[in-house]
Amino acid sequence: MPVIGIMSVNTEIISKINKHIDGLVAINKKLLMENANLKNDISTLKANISQKEEQLNKLKKEHEVLSIAKSLSGDGESNKEAKLKINELVREIDKCISLLHN
Repeated sequence: MPVIGIMSVNTEIISKINKHIDGLVAINKKLLMENANLKNDISTLKANISQKEEQLNKLKKEHEVLSIAKSLSGDGESNKEAKLKINELVREIDKCISLLHN
């Protein structure tokens, strides 16, 4: 095969390789952008979850306070339950204080 024919074949092969490389680079850029967007979405969702967990904890505490307040204003049996709950809370507070001192 003449030298010019070989050079022409090599040029074609190089051209095809360059086209494939360009395609792969474009795919890589697209995937990098998609990855960045997904990471951003994950961060946003984690922040939302954290906010919802805080809101849930706040509502649980409010519910507990309302339950205690309701039981204090109720009948004798409810008062007994409320006093037991208050005693339990005081014991938990005492445990926390003793842990802080240690």
